[in-house]
Amino acid sequence: MKVFSSFEQARKFVQKLKLKNLIEWNRYVKSGNKPDHIPAYPPHTYQDKWISWGDFLGTGTVATQNRSFKDFKSAREFVKKLKLKNTSEWNQYVKSGQFPNNIPTAPNRVYDDKDWISWGDFLGTGKISTMNREYTSFKNAREFARQLNLKSQKEWREYCTSGNRPDNIPSAPERYYKDSWKNTADWLDNDAKTKKNESKQRLKK
Repeated sequence: MKVFSSFEQARKFVQKLKLKNLIEWNRYVKSGNKPDHIPAYPPHTYQDKWISWGDFLGTGTVATQNRSFKDFKSAREFVKKLKLKNTSEWNQYVKSGQFPNNIPTAPNRVYDDKDWISWGDFLGTGKISTMNREYTSFKNAREFARQLNLKSQKEWREYCTSGNRPDNIPSAPERYYKDSWKNTADWLDNDAKTKKNESKQRLKK
């Protein structure tokens, strides 16, 4: 039966190795350099005194499920002050090294449905994800689209990316208005416009 060092002695020895995480620990164990008096799986050997890998390795890192996060309102208030514009900037901030331990990296999973509304609400941008938006009726949306005098689906796509499209008008009406949707020509009223132009040309002749 192996005799291991005490928890305090083992932790002191391991912290001198400057290992950053569990992956590096496992590599060290497999390297053949680990002395016999240090267990390969210390959480089991020192279960009465074990706190976390962050404590044992000396990194201070605490597993996500064991962290104490700020309450939702406090976290949201902190995040809003960062003036992040979207989830891409959020992800960059998470990886920046400045991210605090008391704020979850995935708040949409940590905070329950009673608190969590959307990323727009959490970041303070006010933006609502496409799936949660409320669009105007098909009739009103089509009337709006027809007033733009666009000639093709390509022009509609270009308009949608211009930044001028209202939030209550979907960029992909064929998906949102499945029951009422016919085709792009009907959406933009191109058939009627074509006939109107043809009539004008006849009159000129």
